[in-house]
Amino acid sequence: MKATIKDFFGSNLEQEVLDKVVILPQGEYSTGYIFTLPDKLIWADFEEVYIELGLTSNPVAAFCGGTFRQPLSGLLGVSYSASTSALFTGGIRGLSLNGSSGEVYLDVGDPRGRVRRVVGYKRRISRVGIDELMSAMCLPNLIANADLTDNPINQRGFDGNWAALAVGTYGYDQWVKVSSTHMGAVIEAGKYRPSTKHTFTKDDVVIGEFMSPASGHWSVAVPFATSGKFDLYAGQFKRPWHPVLDGEKRCREHYQTDTVRQSGSSYASGYIQFASSSFAELMRKIPDVTYTDLTLSPATGWTEMTSRIYATRNNVSRIVRNTTLAGASSYIISDIVADASITLEELNGQIIYLQ
Repeated sequence: MKATIKDFFGSNLEQEVLDKVVILPQGEYSTGYIFTLPDKLIWADFEEVYIELGLTSNPVAAFCGGTFRQPLSGLLGVSYSASTSALFTGGIRGLSLNGSSGEVYLDVGDPRGRVRRVVGYKRRISRVGIDELMSAMCLPNLIANADLTDNPINQRGFDGNWAALAVGTYGYDQWVKVSSTHMGAVIEAGKYRPSTKHTFTKDDVVIGEFMSPASGHWSVAVPFATSGKFDLYAGQFKRPWHPVLDGEKRCREHYQTDTVRQSGSSYASGYIQFASSSFAELMRKIPDVTYTDLTLSPATGWTEMTSRIYATRNNVSRIVRNTTLAGASSYIISDIVADASITLEELNGQIIYLQ
């Protein structure tokens, strides 16, 4: 059997929408008024029909001797004898005016009752064109670490215990604890369309639609989770989740771990040993670098040159000076953490909470 586009994308070619249809425009229509549907429509086309009811300008007694002049609105079932028209035969039916209760009551057929407006909502299947579909499929997923179920990126070795983290601390890569109950996917400034409608899904279920900020870093926050396939993209088109192929690269632009090492000989006191490493990915800014587990050989006779420990966006170095040795074979090994993550303060309050 020949495959079709729908075989690949399923029901996403068809989107259900509700179209608003003004059946009877704003006005004041008396009992006995017949209103007719717009051309080529019948009552059975509508999912819901709202009839707005009101009162004439004549005062109606209300509690404490006041007057009630404002329109009343309500949702009524539609009864009709013809497929395209209906006859309004009732008035406004409210609650009772029982002295102390202060509730308004108008009998069915009360001449003061009026229809003010009729609006219908018609369900429609919107068939998306293939160009629009392919364009939507090509929009980037703004969440770099999008598959916490099967392929989480976890350079920090997070154990999944969000409750144990302090607010503002990262768990999985690019997911930060933003409150006592929510984790947030961090979106970097310049990597999204500003002031644009975006859609957020988890496991192919739409969780929210919202406008992106006009500028700056921001985050979309959901309740703590240790699994889920997430998608965040510009537009209001529902699409199936698909893997983020460059997710690890994008995460490493914010956070990397590495080891620097160098071996050689130091021939006289005052010579230096220089160990450096290039980052796997260019970082988004010069990172804060933490060195751990420094190993030197020989173990004595070295002074660390703190003023010469430095990093760039693509490189990190560690330097030690020989103070007493001469002609000795030597090496230096050190683990490093390079952190250029966006902090909670840098989000500047631009956190969109969902659920």
